[in-house]
Amino acid sequence: MAGAKNNTVKDNEVQNSQESSSEQTSLDLESQTGKKEDKSSEKTAGEAVTSKNTVQYYATLVRGKTFDVGGIVFKVDEEKEVSESLYSRLANNALFTVRKE
Repeated sequence: MAGAKNNTVKDNEVQNSQESSSEQTSLDLESQTGKKEDKSSEKTAGEAVTSKNTVQYYATLVRGKTFDVGGIVFKVDEEKEVSESLYSRLANNALFTVRKE
């Protein structure tokens, strides 16, 4: 009988060892999957910032002393970065010169 108990104990130890290994493998796979998702979201955010900054708009007041448009105070011959919509509005204004890069 002592031999049968030893076999049962050894079988239980082997089974517990295998279960621990499979649980660890499962955890490793989950952590790797999470890391891949994090890296892909970082790339997407970086690409969005890059594409957003490709065109910049500038406006310069050429006549007058100061001019306030959309919360931006322009002074003569002082170039300011502006939004695309403000660029469009100022492009038709004789007091301003505009450019985009």
